[in-house]
Amino acid sequence: NRIDSKALMALTERGTELLIPIIGDRMKFIEAKESFPKDMSNNVVINVEENVEDDPQDGVDMGEGTSVNTEP
Repeated sequence: NRIDSKALMALTERGTELLIPIIGDRMKFIEAKESFPKDMSNNVVINVEENVEDDPQDGVDMGEGTSVNTEP
């Protein structure tokens, strides 16, 4: 009756991904982030592809896609 903890965790994560898609996407991102090589962490590029409404009062233009580049 012993259950491998990693196998149980994988089943639990997969079940959560299927039941709650938003959490599933976040879990996949966290898992990918953890497996990302540490020496590459300073050259991360994040692209957000969703419609973001501009707030004319904040003075920032948030077009259709927003990119963040942290290269030194």
